[in-house]
Amino acid sequence: ICSHLWDGEEYFLQIDSHMKFFKDWDKNVIDNYVSLNDNRAIITGYPLSYEQEKDIFEKNINHGVPHMCNAKFDGTKIPMLYSEFRKEENAAVVPYTAAGFFFTKGYMLFEVPYDPYLVHLFQGEEFLHSARLWTHGWNFYMPKTNYCSHNYGRADKKKSWNDHTSWRSHEDNAKLRMRYILGLIQEKDVGDKNYIKYIDKFGLGKIRTFNEYQEFSGVNFKEQKTTSLCGKSYNFETRKWE
Repeated sequence: ICSHLWDGEEYFLQIDSHMKFFKDWDKNVIDNYVSLNDNRAIITGYPLSYEQEKDIFEKNINHGVPHMCNAKFDGTKIPMLYSEFRKEENAAVVPYTAAGFFFTKGYMLFEVPYDPYLVHLFQGEEFLHSARLWTHGWNFYMPKTNYCSHNYGRADKKKSWNDHTSWRSHEDNAKLRMRYILGLIQEKDVGDKNYIKYIDKFGLGKIRTFNEYQEFSGVNFKEQKTTSLCGKSYNFETRKWE
């Protein structure tokens, strides 16, 4: 829904709620983007927590920048994404995108529009979005520095599932749609056929294959194994993590 507010601006930014931005963040992230010299770049990562922000500005403790570099399969065989801190490094490639901070060119929305049929999907949404973007030819980079912080948790606050008590059934169907898009199950395995609508519009790209993305991201669905890429750098020439 939010993506429909885009009105031709050059850049597109996706964030979580409960965010605080640091001084000159907008100029700095655009400078970061331009320095990449890649018109299909996406700058992305899980923002600092409020507590980590205090470490930087009040205690002068520099954690570095969150680096999207690892995934682990959960109990439903869906990859959950993780980040580790890494010192600021311009143009460091990452294998996944983070929904909590996602900055790119506005025309990305035409190539890889958000899928409205993933109702209540949480775990798996980021991996699917990353796979769609990467197979459409987009490249992911960690931020050069920290641009914002996020209030994670908020245990004392109500969540969406407090109002939408039937969310689980919707999420289960959305997970089936995700698996179908990724080619992990067949059409007959999706009970509610509303969840296989418009797959061509919201599916994978044709520039790179999903098998190539699995190799790139270190996620192997067949063997249900993942490889941590933390501390490694990607070489575009060899197509290897080194």
